[in-house]
Amino acid sequence: MLRYELVSQDDETALTRITGNFSMLRYTTQASIHLVDRALALYTQRASGS
Repeated sequence: MLRYELVSQDDETALTRITGNFSMLRYTTQASIHLVDRALALYTQRASGS
């Protein structure tokens, strides 16, 4: 999903440029949020015994 370009490098560090597809980033972020929300709801449901 991400493309990177090595701009410069020395013995200890590297400077890179990272680019990506914004719509894909948005989609995966929304899916992650939905998954965490569902997991927390399931945890709460099971913790309360209902």
